[in-house]
Amino acid sequence: MPLILGLFLLPLVEIASFVVVGRWLGLAGTLAAVLLAGCIGMAIIRSEGLLALRRMQAALQNGEAPVRPMIDGVLVLLIGALFIVPGFVTDLAALILLLPPVRRLVAGRVLRHLRQGDLTQSRATGDSGGGDGGIIEGEFHEVRPAGEPPPAIGSR
Repeated sequence: MPLILGLFLLPLVEIASFVVVGRWLGLAGTLAAVLLAGCIGMAIIRSEGLLALRRMQAALQNGEAPVRPMIDGVLVLLIGALFIVPGFVTDLAALILLLPPVRRLVAGRVLRHLRQGDLTQSRATGDSGGGDGGIIEGEFHEVRPAGEPPPAIGSR
């Protein structure tokens, strides 16, 4: 419900901010600020997005899960999108997210939320939580009906 309310109120707040900034900067200054913010957003997505992609590839090459670089990449895309969306409130939110301590805080919360979701999922599937959950050792024996010949090599 708060998300829906926020999505409903955001355009109203943005319109009010356009009126206030428009009185201060005038029409040309306001339009220039909106266009500049859009260009900044595109530049951030282009440059920082490529860096985030390289960090994900490096993590994969090192045999690590690229969860943190993925979250950083998503946050960079969000920052760029907030700059591209016309409005000064979204630009302010993007500027705040650009600050490394704020981005680390948000990334940590997202990571914690994802981990809690994994715990909830393991409880729902009946996983006891013992071990790493990645490998299950065991043996199997193929059982065929009586008289059925074994499969030919290379077929399944």
